[in-house]
Amino acid sequence: MFPAYNNTGHFTNTYNVVYVTDKTQKEIAEYYTALLDTNEESSFWDAKGTVNGYEVDARWDYWSGENIVYLSVLLPNTLNITSNPFHTDFPESLLNLYELDDMWSERYICTSNPPTGTIISSKLFSHTGTYDAAIDYYRALYSETQDYEETVTEEYSGPSTQLRGIIDDMTFTIIIGVWGNPAMIQVNYQTAS
Repeated sequence: MFPAYNNTGHFTNTYNVVYVTDKTQKEIAEYYTALLDTNEESSFWDAKGTVNGYEVDARWDYWSGENIVYLSVLLPNTLNITSNPFHTDFPESLLNLYELDDMWSERYICTSNPPTGTIISSKLFSHTGTYDAAIDYYRALYSETQDYEETVTEEYSGPSTQLRGIIDDMTFTIIIGVWGNPAMIQVNYQTAS
């Protein structure tokens, strides 16, 4: 679900697995549905419900010539998490958030993709400044970085500016005007490939 519809005011811990299979959508739906203690109808997920109190979602998809399964488990929210400790692994130079208003989403993802895997992190937030000032802020910080580029696209509700480059061995992408909303910014960073 898009982060804009998930602004819950608290952190959640979700474990996700994505894998390639030779099974059909029907076989995946039957397999994961049989594991569920409770079953919830869904037009998107092939199996949705709980296993031992954990929320579980499974979905089969055909993409790029392969059958892919997306499996998601929502871990209990009893950890009293008030910050995301994984973000401390990233260079401080990438943590400069422009005029932070509300944090909508923080994500931290580790993949095991060959040859060495990837670490990805993103923050989606609203800000109290202006669209143009946000662009100037990030341009001043990052325009001299390796492979820097800017792209402007017209979204359905306004312009969206993407700044991209490499700093401290991390590829960063900053989107000012997420969905064409001038008050939204997304900062993504991942290990450079």
